[in-house]
Amino acid sequence: MTVEICLTQLADSMVSAKVAAWLKKEGDFVAEGEPIVEVETDKASVEITAPASGVLDRINVPAGTENVNVGAVLAHIRQEAER
Repeated sequence: MTVEICLTQLADSMVSAKVAAWLKKEGDFVAEGEPIVEVETDKASVEITAPASGVLDRINVPAGTENVNVGAVLAHIRQEAER
């Protein structure tokens, strides 16, 4: 099963953010709850955690991308059973 990592709305007024940095790279194992990407809003820098454990399969939005809309799929995690 593949799990999407989406940009969630971190504040009531937030409509977009910048993907500042990926803390993991494609092919890395990630544990559920582990910080994997840092995003910047107009007011704060926030780490988004992995919603599930598995392999960071594909990053859709590279670091440095600005104006990423809330709800955008940032990346996919492939759960271990899919090898």
